[in-house]
Amino acid sequence: MVKCVSSFLLFSLLSVQAMSAENHIDLHQPKDFVDITTVAPDVQVDMRYFSSHNFIGRPI
Repeated sequence: MVKCVSSFLLFSLLSVQAMSAENHIDLHQPKDFVDITTVAPDVQVDMRYFSSHNFIGRPI
């Protein structure tokens, strides 16, 4: 029972932290940046800088 409650609390904490990080990023965007999904909602953004499946073939 303790393990279940601990897992739930950890998951909750990580979820809240992820949500706050997302808001933090939004606050630091320059005013002239435009979210592409507001202009063209059908656009699919594919950012691949973290993996080796990108334009230079290795993580950046």
